[in-house]
Amino acid sequence: MSIFEKAIRQKVRFNFKGLISCEDLWDLPLGTLDEIYGYLRSSQKASTEDSLLKKETKEGRILDLKIDLVKHVVATKLQEEAIDAALNAISRADKPG
Repeated sequence: MSIFEKAIRQKVRFNFKGLISCEDLWDLPLGTLDEIYGYLRSSQKASTEDSLLKKETKEGRILDLKIDLVKHVVATKLQEEAIDAALNAISRADKPG
């Protein structure tokens, strides 16, 4: 099951100027996504206890899923930017100047 299917089935929402859905992440700029990622990571660190006996919780799994979703969206957006830059460079090189 993909991370997006898991998120949809669990109705994952992000606290950012109210509640936003997974699909809303695609509309956010990279800087904002980085802020959300930082908040999620600090929440993860705050909730993580050093213990060999601590059991995984549903909240912890959802937090991990949210982090994975944001990381995926950022990685995809960076790839798309690199592809666009390469295509623009090719287009400029092809134009007689």
